[in-house]
Amino acid sequence: MDANNRLTLAYLKSHPRDAARTLERLLPDLVGQLMEEVAAPVAAQVLDEMLPAHAAATLVKMPRRPGGKILEHMSVTRIARLVQTLDNGVARELTELLPARKKFPVRRMLKYPSYTVGTLMEAPHFVLPDNLTANEALRRIKRHHLQVICDICIVDDGQRLVGLLPVGALLKADPASAIRRLMRLWPPSLHARTRIAAAAASPAWRQYRMLPVIEGDNLLVGTIDYETLLTESSGERYQPEVSDPFSIAMELARLYWTSAVALLESLSVTRTQRET
Repeated sequence: MDANNRLTLAYLKSHPRDAARTLERLLPDLVGQLMEEVAAPVAAQVLDEMLPAHAAATLVKMPRRPGGKILEHMSVTRIARLVQTLDNGVARELTELLPARKKFPVRRMLKYPSYTVGTLMEAPHFVLPDNLTANEALRRIKRHHLQVICDICIVDDGQRLVGLLPVGALLKADPASAIRRLMRLWPPSLHARTRIAAAAASPAWRQYRMLPVIEGDNLLVGTIDYETLLTESSGERYQPEVSDPFSIAMELARLYWTSAVALLESLSVTRTQRET
């Protein structure tokens, strides 16, 4: 499959999830060849939608340079999930491809079992100390040019979670009000070692779209959203691998709306040229 083909690229960009479902049925080395030929952000988006084991196997099959570039565009959470599917030796190889700024957080997440919340959490989007006024809190948000849509995690001097601050309450508050008086004290949270299925069933999701993730002594280590938990707790799909790219091309063609015939023809021509 020639990734330089405009229709193939358009499909990968506009339908990464559908493309991932289809490409999961190809052997990893074939998927790797395709991913080498597309822009790293596009490849990362497609691999992000794949089953972790297949995405990891694909990256391992790729040369170091393009594989590393793709990882630069993937979240720390996703990278950790990929690494967990690999044997120790291969996992180290993949970890070595990471840019320095991602190596430490990935290694930190790898200490959690694969079935726990700790492997899915993201770094807190925004955290505030509990000794600020409403005006000071708003100034910090503006200084970082953040668009805060979820509750803000509030921590004490020891980085322990002490509350959640609703954005609406912050915007309506008297500028001189202490955020301690505005936040929800002792909010629901999930321990990093909570099983994913159990976390997804928490009644707290009836009221919250995001929950803090903590370790012992209420230490804030991350956050997690309900959609992520729901996706992971629903179970991973299984699709058998096949070695014939043409069966995959047929599915890509069927899925691609107005360009189905053109896509199939272009992939067939490319494959024939490579074989000759």
